[in-house]
Amino acid sequence: MKRILFLLLAGLSSCVTGETTDDFGNVTNRNRTVIPITIPKEELANSVHTSGPQALVDPGKIYVFNSYLYVVERYKGVHVIDNSNQFAPKNISFITIPGCVDIAVKENTLYADNAIDLVAIDISNPTAATVSARHPNVFPPLPLPEDVETILGHSPDPIRDVIIAWKDTTVK
Repeated sequence: MKRILFLLLAGLSSCVTGETTDDFGNVTNRNRTVIPITIPKEELANSVHTSGPQALVDPGKIYVFNSYLYVVERYKGVHVIDNSNQFAPKNISFITIPGCVDIAVKENTLYADNAIDLVAIDISNPTAATVSARHPNVFPPLPLPEDVETILGHSPDPIRDVIIAWKDTTVK
């Protein structure tokens, strides 16, 4: 009887808090609140550039090409890491690509999603990568993260603005 009462109370508490737990009582999800981060579409066309190395904060996909590792920094761009010495990889540059979550490489061209656009980037010199082609409006708008409960802030104008990221926030 105590077990049934415990399960009933646990179920009710998850309805009130918006949280679910696993069999061990660990919280497995929390409903998130996010704000869309946007830029004007005309700025998107000039948003890709190369800079010095940056620390990895929210890494995503990794692509290996020649002696380099290309590591996606979710929504921000791509880290270029010289892996010619596998015992001492060196972060050598960062390619800013707002809205980036996926990449592919063929020959000396890195293909990435730049929010709704597909960009081809010449990486023959990884410390001075340049956009070689842009194909606008190839991708749908950036989807909401899976566990989002609430969106705060303004609704972007799809004609003028592009969502390049989602920022977690707390409601007070």
